[in-house]
Amino acid sequence: MKAGSVITPSEKLPRGHGCALALTLCFLLSLGHTMPAWGQETPDAADTTQADTTSAAIRATQIARTAEDATAVLLQIRSISEPSSVVLTIDSSLDAFSQSLQQLRQRSDTGRLVGMSLRAIDDLNVQWHNREVQLTRWRQALEARSNELDTTRDSLESIRAAWEVTAESAAGQELAPATIETIQSVLDHVSDVDGTLGERRQKILTLLSQVSQEGSIVAQAQVDVAAAYGSARRRILTPDSPALWRGLRSPTDSLSLIQHLRDSWQQKTTGLREFGRTQQQQIITYIALFLGLLIGLVGLRRSSRRWGGDDAALQASVHILSRPVSTAFLLTLASTRLFFPLAPTVVLNVAQVFWIVPLLRLIPGVLDPSMRLSAYTTIAIWEFFQVADLLVDQPLAMRGVLLLICALALAGLAVLLKPNSWLRQHYPVKWWWAVVPTARLGLLLLGVSILANVLGFVRLSWILTEGVLTAGAAALGMVVLVKAIDGIAVVLLKKGPARRLPSIGYSSGILSRRIAGIVHTGALALWFFVVLTAFEIIDPVVNAIVLVFGREWALGSWQISLGDILAFVLTLWLAIWISRAIRVVLREDVLPKMDLPRGVPTTISALVHYLVLIVGFLFAAGAAGFDLSSITLLAGAFGVGIGFGLQNIVNNFISGLILMFERPIQIGDTIEVDGLIGEVRQIGIRASTVRTFECAEVIVPNGDLISGRVVNWTLSDKLRRVEVPVGVKYGTDPERVLEILVAAAKQQHDVLENPEPYALFVEFGDSSLNFVLRFWTSNFDFWRRVMSDVTVAVNAELAKAGIEIPFPQRDLHLKTVEEPAAQALKDKATTKKVTERRLRGRPG
Repeated sequence: MKAGSVITPSEKLPRGHGCALALTLCFLLSLGHTMPAWGQETPDAADTTQADTTSAAIRATQIARTAEDATAVLLQIRSISEPSSVVLTIDSSLDAFSQSLQQLRQRSDTGRLVGMSLRAIDDLNVQWHNREVQLTRWRQALEARSNELDTTRDSLESIRAAWEVTAESAAGQELAPATIETIQSVLDHVSDVDGTLGERRQKILTLLSQVSQEGSIVAQAQVDVAAAYGSARRRILTPDSPALWRGLRSPTDSLSLIQHLRDSWQQKTTGLREFGRTQQQQIITYIALFLGLLIGLVGLRRSSRRWGGDDAALQASVHILSRPVSTAFLLTLASTRLFFPLAPTVVLNVAQVFWIVPLLRLIPGVLDPSMRLSAYTTIAIWEFFQVADLLVDQPLAMRGVLLLICALALAGLAVLLKPNSWLRQHYPVKWWWAVVPTARLGLLLLGVSILANVLGFVRLSWILTEGVLTAGAAALGMVVLVKAIDGIAVVLLKKGPARRLPSIGYSSGILSRRIAGIVHTGALALWFFVVLTAFEIIDPVVNAIVLVFGREWALGSWQISLGDILAFVLTLWLAIWISRAIRVVLREDVLPKMDLPRGVPTTISALVHYLVLIVGFLFAAGAAGFDLSSITLLAGAFGVGIGFGLQNIVNNFISGLILMFERPIQIGDTIEVDGLIGEVRQIGIRASTVRTFECAEVIVPNGDLISGRVVNWTLSDKLRRVEVPVGVKYGTDPERVLEILVAAAKQQHDVLENPEPYALFVEFGDSSLNFVLRFWTSNFDFWRRVMSDVTVAVNAELAKAGIEIPFPQRDLHLKTVEEPAAQALKDKATTKKVTERRLRGRPG
């Protein structure tokens, strides 16, 4: 491994180390089987503690075999004690690392830090942080190796103790010289291995000491760089260079200029090489991301070739997917800071320079033709600035290039703000109302930057120029990036495999809008972050936000802050949306595929909904800083509230649970409660919704559905018995009437054959013989229409048979009439006759 490589503690040790430890344990277990040793007395109670820490002697008959096992274990321990690749790499890299540290320390000298720009100081801070990470990894690896050697040495000491006890026991016994020689050979081998372990451990301790010394240097340098960065920020409104007309008078040595550029480029290439060595794993993951995106986009492009139509979003998607390499490259470049948060500026500059490749390929299909010239101009100025930042590092030349870039950007913004420009034509439609003021602000900041550069405020001029250019380039990049993500989302939801899922197909429009809203909001937030970072004000803004949202107010014994409220609201909002998504998936994808009784899927969906809401509320309360252990107090207070005024609410809540589990009423049932007839549309936790046949939505408390008398017309089935009363005149044959009624009912296709219809002779009425026709229909929702059809058929059949349906008749008998009343009746009759004759044309 080359010098400067980062060693992680997770690197594997040489093979056989695990085997050595296993053999050591086996050897120690074999020692346990030799107890009690020959010639050794059993310790009494007073020596119990000592006996626990003293190894037993090996039996004479076991010495030879145990010596062979011990030799094998000692050989394994010796292999463990060999210098590991981790230690060798650190040992060989530490000198080069120390030299690079000294060079970096010279560049971070307090005198040099004073005249550096914020960008250069930030680069130094990143490099020192990378050195700190590398030293931390080395320290962890060395400590892990030291702990391993300590564990191995403890095992070696156990072996030594066992053989020393054996040697002491053998001193008073008459053993063969070969046996005594074997014991001494094992002890000598143990001493030799112990010496090797000690040397290795001492080497590791020495390396740890050197790493700690280098760590002290890194820590002090980080303190100095942080202080210089803060001082440079405070002096941003202080001139850091002479006025431009004075700087032009001083001669510039061309050789010193070339040497300055050479040194600057050498530092940047060194930073790139060091970045490549220290970030190998992240670079591999970065490349893997690009390849994964490319493969996925190529697959989507094959499907998009069949699309067409006038959908603008779909056409943009087709254009984006027709260039998978550029789209994958754009998405990968957008994640550079995520993969390399501590990358040096030169790496970020290189990544930003390459932005031009995907942008130029994707802009023609994303932006209107009227916007493309401004987009290309923005890209050109941005690339000019990034290349100048990479190549030009001499102060006076940098100021000249900065003036030129500011002038070009100023002219571009002035043209963009002309009355007949495309920006004015779009203003103030939709969000364009914010673009014009932002462009005017950029125009003002560029003017200030030019003035600051001329007067010697170079650091301020650089920050203002970079901020304005970054705002424009980032806005353009975000527009293309959002279009790319929106296009992929449109493909996956409307035309992709996800369309096959019923839940996606059911809510594809809503999902498209939600995803677009999330992407647009995220892009806007990312744009603000990038712009604030370019203007070097991200830290003050973040600190101000933390201060505002972290400030607490005391409400009695309860502390609350805006951050707690925001965390509570966001967590609860997220729980609500998760609950809705789960309900849609259950309703459309999961529950329809399960053989469940009617009403059970609705119950499961509702229970999952409320369970997610409860869990989300608990998480929201925890995120807001509530002490969840005080829920018992809240429950007690809730009980008191129930006792005073929440009886109805709790009653309806419990009734809702009963409705869900017992299911006496289900969604889709037709019920009758308190004279109200309608279809149950929703069963909530507090109230249910009933839609009447007049299409009125009635909210019925669940308590009324449980405690009151409810008629459920469709609980077990949707059959409905219908009765049609019929009256015929006296003298009609009842048997004939019964046959006609049943035959008329059987003629209708909505009348069920089983149970079959039948008719009954009910009574002798005042004016008629009364019958009733009874039949069943499964068309419950339209039973009144079926009843009407049967009634019409009965009337027709009776008329065809000549059977009369009488109207009510009454006979009036007059016993006594007063003379005035009788005369009035005669006069009325006479008048009626005269009138009839006149109408007939006959004389009165």
